[in-house]
Amino acid sequence: PTWVYGPGDVSLNRFLGLARRLPFVPTFGIGKQPMQPLFIGDLGRILADALERGDGVTVEAGGPERMSMDVVIRAARAAAGRRRPLLHAPAAVAKLAAAFLQVLPGPPLTPDAIDFITHEAVADNSTLERIFAPTLTPFREGLASYLGRAG
Repeated sequence: PTWVYGPGDVSLNRFLGLARRLPFVPTFGIGKQPMQPLFIGDLGRILADALERGDGVTVEAGGPERMSMDVVIRAARAAAGRRRPLLHAPAAVAKLAAAFLQVLPGPPLTPDAIDFITHEAVADNSTLERIFAPTLTPFREGLASYLGRAG
């Protein structure tokens, strides 16, 4: 799957946690990389359907919408009721800082996490749609389901 989000995820919820503690939301890279966030409930249904089929088919899975990382963070911030500006840090600088932070217990960032969030996270859902025909949750609707507000 692409970038999976929902209650308890360690990516999007980390940004929201930073928005609670800081006067800004740190983002890494230029924020234009395309994302296709997939709601955890949708992934669960897809996996259950795949297990039921039992034929071992491999499919890509992404959410129903493609958007930039900045749009993802702004929508999540709005859904969580956090009005904080985005502050972009160059990926190389963030990766260097993360290298130092990863020695802490429960590090807030690691170099691998910086790599993950600064690269494209999109999928070709054509096989998924043909085989499973899932109803995928729109991003803002998924956010509202666990953050309590429409984004």
